[in-house]
Parts: sequence; structure tokens; C-alpha cells
Amino acid sequence: MPSIFSADWRNEVNGELAAKQPLNATLSQITNSGTLNLFGGQIAFPANRIPSANPNTLDDYEEGTWTPTISFGGASVGVAYGARTATYTKIGRLVQAQFDMIISAKGTSAGNAELGGWPFVSLHPYAAGIAPHYSGMTDIVGGINFIMGASLAALRHNNNPTTVANLTHANFNNGARLIGTMTYPTT
Repeated sequence: MPSIFSADWRNEVNGELAAKQPLNATLSQITNSGTLNLFGGQIAFPANRIPSANPNTLDDYEEGTWTPTISFGGASVGVAYGARTATYTKIGRLVQAQFDMIISAKGTSAGNAELGGWPFVSLHPYAAGIAPHYSGMTDIVGGINFIMGASLAALRHNNNPTTVANLTHANFNNGARLIGTMTYPTT
């Protein structure tokens, strides 16, 4: 099995040029079946993505934070937030985003509720997410789910066992809290 770094040489490790000397350990290895084994190491992706034309090449990994927003009928006049925390992990083209937000004032905009501020534009208009925990809301039957558009997600709920309805300004009280997660593809 060939080794990438072995006990024979050490040239450049962690970006520093070192004298050629025995390393005393194998840091990584590619097996005969093509599996890369890391022994106490890490895979670092560059800060600026270098895209690959090969769809089977993992060329991006990123973790970060984002700021969720809510709008009603496309506007957010007077909306104010208490706490808002949100994180994401992007592996290749797949984004996993989580959020926890308190809407301290729901404002005066009317219409259907939409979540925005997602960390990446969605490639698929039908990606779905859920808000398994919510409080401070009115007339919600069943769980809250959302359907992703390019950059906004429509909030919905099952208003009876067989139909789904959009959430609107009327479903939110001041102090409403939503905790949710969404997985969606991006470019």
C-alpha cells in the first residue's frame, strides 16, 4: 500500500518546509482498493472553492453561521427579533442549515410567512425542511414545514389530516419562536 507521508521522508507538513528526516509514523495511506486512510490527520479544503468538473469529486466543505429572517407577503415592516442563531454545513453541493429564532415583534406586514437569509441559493425549488419546535403561535395544527424556493422558504402547516395551509401573519404572536432545519442542494 503506497503511503502519502511515511516514515521515510518529511518535506512539507502544515505548510512549513522541514529538513528531510524520518517521520516515525504513517500519517495517511491509500489502500489497494483506493481508500484514503488518515491516521490522526485532517483534510483541509481551500478557503476559496476550486470547483471540479467531475461530479464524483468532493471539492468543497464549509461550516458557518447565517442570519434567518421572516417576512409576511414579501415585506417585514416592523419585524423585530429577540435571539437569532443559525449555523450551516455545506458538503459539496449539499447544505444542511439549522436555525433558532425569536420574533419579538411580528410587525404590520400581512400575507404568507416566508423564511429568508439562507446561506446559499437553493438549486431545487422543492427542497423541504421542518420546524419541530415552535411556540407563541396561533391556530397551528400538526407540525410546521417549509418548502424552499430559490432564496425564500414558504412556511406551512397541516391544518387537518389531509390538507396543508400556508402560515400567515395571523398565525404568529409577538414572542413567537421557531427552531428548524433544512437540507437543500446548491450550486
